[in-house]
Amino acid sequence: MFKKPIFKFFHHRVCKRTFTWVKNILPINVILQKHPKSVFALMIISILFSVGCFFIYQNPHSKKESSAMPITRPLTHSIAGLFSSVSAIKEILVLQEIVDVALQKDSLNQTDSLLIEQTLQKIHVLENMMLK
Repeated sequence: MFKKPIFKFFHHRVCKRTFTWVKNILPINVILQKHPKSVFALMIISILFSVGCFFIYQNPHSKKESSAMPITRPLTHSIAGLFSSVSAIKEILVLQEIVDVALQKDSLNQTDSLLIEQTLQKIHVLENMMLK
């Protein structure tokens, strides 16, 4: 059916010298010349298969739900929560410094142990409050 080569560029002498991989493409030309209807049918089948997979076999997990959390509180509550978190972090840092100073002593008495225990409990309460 096709007397002339389909890919004229690949039969040019300059192209053959420049591109050494052209020898691998030339058999494709022969296949296209010998079986044009079969190649066309394969192309149509592959296109129909792709379209069918796209529309019929859709992945149900690909539909993403909105990951943004809905706003349930007004903005003023959020800002107040932010300031309370910042103040809680400052208080935790102060309490940790108190514990560090108490632990640097050579010997601890009963009041030091009680102070460390109370500050650690306050830190724990503040951390739980921040997580909620």
